[in-house]
Amino acid sequence: MDLRKTPEEKIKQINETLACRKNPSFIYSHLKFIKFGQDEGTPMYISIIRDPIDRLVSLYYFKRYGDSFSENSTKMSQMFKEKMKARNLIDASFDECVSMQQKECFSEWALNSLVYHYSGYDNLCDNHDWECMSAKAKENVKKHYTLVGMLEDYHNFVRVLEKMIPEVFLGIDSFYRSDFAEMKTRQKLPPSEKVRNILRQNMKNDYDFYEFVKSEFSLLKQKLGL
Repeated sequence: MDLRKTPEEKIKQINETLACRKNPSFIYSHLKFIKFGQDEGTPMYISIIRDPIDRLVSLYYFKRYGDSFSENSTKMSQMFKEKMKARNLIDASFDECVSMQQKECFSEWALNSLVYHYSGYDNLCDNHDWECMSAKAKENVKKHYTLVGMLEDYHNFVRVLEKMIPEVFLGIDSFYRSDFAEMKTRQKLPPSEKVRNILRQNMKNDYDFYEFVKSEFSLLKQKLGL
């Protein structure tokens, strides 16, 4: 799905796809949780998360420089430069961004992005009630998601997919091991321990959710004999 679409446009396109497709479809999108479909039209939700600080750092540099797939593309590199200018992104390291407490890396929303994402569009929580959103995010994972894996345990995420949904993912494990090209964010500098400690103190909601998903994924692996 085109990443340039607004959330409203993505939701409309997904609803249209679910309404008209008779055969199985695979829809990929960056979108907060929303419940689609009714009965047999309800999709299977699959997602993956990563360490909250690592995710925030990677996103910060990706917005500026792209990833390894765009590294050798002059067109893609130019696109990221133009986006950086258009968004008025500061030309600073992530550590400097945190020290200046810029919104991009230190706002309430940046520090609670996982909880915000998985609590969904219809969470009925007040905008700043992170305790409510955290509870709703966990509820959505347990109630609606077939699988939420861990980027740090990507190999087992792939193995779980193959075990749970063989009609779609049969053979993906051997393909992953034989033909996997790792994607890395360009020009990414690791944050200092000082910055990591500051963020950990301010990202307790996201880390609580992260540990919850990690525990759920571990139980699922045990159940599948992995």
